[in-house]
Order: sequence, then structure tokens, then C-alpha cells
Amino acid sequence: MRQQVRGFTTVWFDIGDRTLGYEAYVVPPPPHDREEVYRQCLLRNQRGWRVHFALDPEGGVYVRGRASLVSIDGAELDAILGAVYEAVELSFGSLIRAGFASEREKKS
Repeated sequence: MRQQVRGFTTVWFDIGDRTLGYEAYVVPPPPHDREEVYRQCLLRNQRGWRVHFALDPEGGVYVRGRASLVSIDGAELDAILGAVYEAVELSFGSLIRAGFASEREKKS
């Protein structure tokens, strides 16, 4: 999926017996201000219901979600991809600034 803030985002789908799981990678484990990155993710989790932010075992950030297979049609799939797009688009820049910019870059 093409993005404005970065070239593209890959969305993985996992079709189960009753649900469709989906996820997209956002950023790797942050080397700086990890707590701030995770705080921003938790705050963003309050706003959405199709996707939420999650961490992998190493601390990388993903957006994930799950939907009932019976509810999946073209419109719902479009809404899911829109929610993933929006979550990545609105969070990527601030997560990069918080967790990956050097202290000197943050001050300028």
C-alpha cells in the first residue's frame, strides 16, 4: 500500500476459521526514548477500533487488528486498509522523531 510519509506499507493477512487477522509493520525497536514511543502508541490506541498498536518480542511497533470473516466484504476490506493506512500515516513521523532522532536533531 503506497503511503505519503514513507514509500509503502505491507499489510499481512491471516485468514482463520472465523476471523481475518491483519497487521502492518510501523517501526523497529527504538534506540532512544523507547518509553515516549510506546506512550504515543498507547495514546493512539484510544482512538481506533479497527487497528491497535502492538509490540513484537524485540520491541518493534506494528498495527494489528481482527475482524469476523462473516463481516468481510469489499467495503469492510476497504475500511480495514484505510484504518491501517491512517494509523501508519499519522504516527510514523512522530514515532521516528521520538525514538530515532539524536538529541541534537530533536533540538533543531
